[in-house]
Parts: sequence; structure tokens; C-alpha cells
Amino acid sequence: MQRKSKIAFGSAAAATMLGVVLLASRQCYSYTATIGGQYAESQFRAAMATDPSGEVTLKAKFPLWQAEQWTGDEALYEKVRLEIDSPNVPPRTLEALYQLQAENQPHSAAAQFRWAYALWKRIALEQPSSKRTSTLSALFYTLAKVDSPNTYNYARLRYLTEPSSKDTSSFGERLLKQEPQDDEIKLSLIGDYAFNVGASGNPLSKARALDLCHQLLQTDPKRARYYAVLGTVYEMSYTYKHNASDSMKSVAADQKYISLVDPQSEYARMRCGAVAELKADLAKDNQ
Repeated sequence: MQRKSKIAFGSAAAATMLGVVLLASRQCYSYTATIGGQYAESQFRAAMATDPSGEVTLKAKFPLWQAEQWTGDEALYEKVRLEIDSPNVPPRTLEALYQLQAENQPHSAAAQFRWAYALWKRIALEQPSSKRTSTLSALFYTLAKVDSPNTYNYARLRYLTEPSSKDTSSFGERLLKQEPQDDEIKLSLIGDYAFNVGASGNPLSKARALDLCHQLLQTDPKRARYYAVLGTVYEMSYTYKHNASDSMKSVAADQKYISLVDPQSEYARMRCGAVAELKADLAKDNQ
């Protein structure tokens, strides 16, 4: 589910922006169809079919769930995250087990969280691809269909899977205050701020997005996805202001990203096309 455009795009390169923002941040992890993903989608369809009053949709509606206070018991959700985040346990191993628990306990927030987090964790480790959108949206509504436990960890996962076209940066900043070194939240925030940059050219949004990008690159300068989001920020800024410096920095970041991944992957090919378009636009601007 891609964000609706708030920008009057003036070039083919600019026309790729919205997809780029999502592919580079929380809404863009690849997903190859699996039993887990099919289950997520079936849950989503079932929830919608049995929701004539709109209760599930209401629970998911922005900004109601983002106004919740985190007064619930975090212990269980912290334990689940630690177990799934462990490098010694492949997410797929727990995913199958937790899926069964989620099926058997459809009204349990804890059961839905276990399964959704295991599936999200696996998706988050993969390279960007357009095939993941329906699964992430389904995960978000899976979390929304049960009563919220009002915990930080539950809210965090909802933010990481949230498909809204609305600006959620203030909520992301709230989450980041709770866990300042959370790289996944930083990635999501960059996506929010980059979208704002492209929509309004907001210099504060650009500065904050770049600050978060550089924080991520300091922690792991060889992680490809960090260069992808850095390129996105500069590209969105170029879309709004047509500053040659932004265009060149976007191209440099994209080329670094491409050098670190399979150049034939879907997102790498998309970025190659964007680089070519940016160079063409830059050449026109210099004429």
C-alpha cells in the first residue's frame, strides 16, 4: 500500500519517489510468498469480511492507536523480542510455532504479537522488493484486530508495519525516546521525514533525516539499506528544490548501495534507473 502523492512530479525520476521512500524504509522489505504470508493475508481478509461495523478498521485508524499510553505489562513482549532477535534462533523456526499459536488464540494480543514479530523479523532481514506490501498491511491489521495491551513493544511493531499515508514522524520520535538506539525505528523515521521533504521541502525534516542516516552509517557503514535511504532523502530534496548538489549526493549514495547488493535484484535495478534519470535531469538543468 503506497502513500498517495502530495507532489506534482516534474520528471520520470521524480515519479519514482514515493515507491523509493517506502522501499527504502519500513514499508519495503521483500516478501516471497510463504505459508506464513498467506496466513497473514487470509487473516486480513477474514477480519475485513467479519467487520461490518468497522471495528477493526477503527482500531487501526490513525491517530487513535498512537495516542495510547504504554501502561501495560511489557515483560512478555520483551521476552518475545529477545527470543526472536537472538542470532542463534532463525526467525523461520519460531515463525511456524507462533503461527499455530496465533491460529489457536485469535483473540490473544500476545499470540498475535509473537507470530507477527517473527514474520516481520524475517521480512526485515531481506532486501527491498515490491512483493511485501500486502503482507505488511495484513500484519498491521492482524495486530489491530485484538484489544491493544497498551505496551511499547506492541506499539513499536504497529509502527513498523503501519501502511498509512499520514505523517507518523511524531509517533516515531516518541518510540525512539523509549529506545534511542533502535535502528529499525530510525529507518522508519527517515522514510517519514523524506516524504515530508519531497512534499514541502521542509529543511528541518531534511536535517533530521540526514542526521538519522549518518547515525545508522556510523553503526554499520557496510549495510546497503542505509545507503538506499540516504539516497532517498537527497532524491526527495532534489525533487522539491532541484538543487544539483542533492542530485549528485543521491546518485553517489545509490551507486554505493548498488555496489553492495546483487545488481540484478529488483530494487538495485530500480535504483539504476533512478540514477540514470537523475543524471539526465541534472544535464538538462545545466543546459
